[in-house]
Amino acid sequence: MRIHIYSYIRPLIGLVFVLAGVLKLFSLDNLEIYIYSFHIFNYVISTLVARFVIACELLIGLFLIFNLYRVYIWWITVSTLSGFTIFLIYVLLFRNDTNCHCFGDIVEMDPYQSIIKNFVLLAMLLFIRKDKHIKEKYEFSDGQGEYSNLCFRKILTSVIIAVSIIVPFIVFPMDVLYNSFVSQNRELNEDMFEQSLSDSSFYNRMFIDVSDGDSVSIGSFLEKTDWKDGHRLLLYALPNCKYCRLATMKLVAVMDKHQISKDKVTFLLAGSPSAIASFIINTKLEKYDVRRVDAHILLSTTKGRFPVFVMLENGNVINSFSFRGLDDANIKELYK
Repeated sequence: MRIHIYSYIRPLIGLVFVLAGVLKLFSLDNLEIYIYSFHIFNYVISTLVARFVIACELLIGLFLIFNLYRVYIWWITVSTLSGFTIFLIYVLLFRNDTNCHCFGDIVEMDPYQSIIKNFVLLAMLLFIRKDKHIKEKYEFSDGQGEYSNLCFRKILTSVIIAVSIIVPFIVFPMDVLYNSFVSQNRELNEDMFEQSLSDSSFYNRMFIDVSDGDSVSIGSFLEKTDWKDGHRLLLYALPNCKYCRLATMKLVAVMDKHQISKDKVTFLLAGSPSAIASFIINTKLEKYDVRRVDAHILLSTTKGRFPVFVMLENGNVINSFSFRGLDDANIKELYK
């Protein structure tokens, strides 16, 4: 009976690992931003670490499901869960994270819940520790069968390793690789861009007030800006655009890490005041320069594509790129 239970517990643990890896893939951008927020790695390395974690989870999970390399995978799984738990204890003690991204954004878990989940998995692993009598799957009694089993195991192992690497690194490529094959030149409408900088709506700076309990009030005031003064980064975005929100969160994380002055960045949004207010709160832009600009001008300038970053040097465009093009190197001029 105990051996029978073993045969269910092991693949169940493997399924949890595979599920964790797959769900992370569907919110990979947020995972990258989360890792980057610890200020240990630059953004390129953070994207690499995110994919490495997913690859490891897929690898461990599939090996457990197919009962391959039982002893080695048991120790690797225990070590991995122990490492994750130590990390989560640190997060629980020193940060105020509501989601540790263990299952991406689809299934949100705070660090405390995730620690409990890890202890349950560790207990299950300890329960099957003495699982020495279960024969490997696909094992045969005759010599020819043993040879066939060995060949099958090698093929299956190769397939699992290939899938675990190809999915996070090739199917969901890192931005640095994506940018190498996909042009990031947004080719702004230069005539409209020049006109937009002098349009009155570009001086319509938004602010919100959340001091009165839970209520939020939004207003605006005119603030004329000298766009030709040094280096400045503009972000063209729409408040209801998913990638505009991710681009903003990514930019704020980079700026916080390098302690870049908030005065060097301007967010240009088109939409209703309430939509912009929600965008400001959700992306923590309360202390940033946010402008509500004319929608027609915004769409014409970016040719209807969002988000778009524009780097200015004394009023001249020196670079423009999309969400995938943003990293530490691209905004290094702002923190020289």
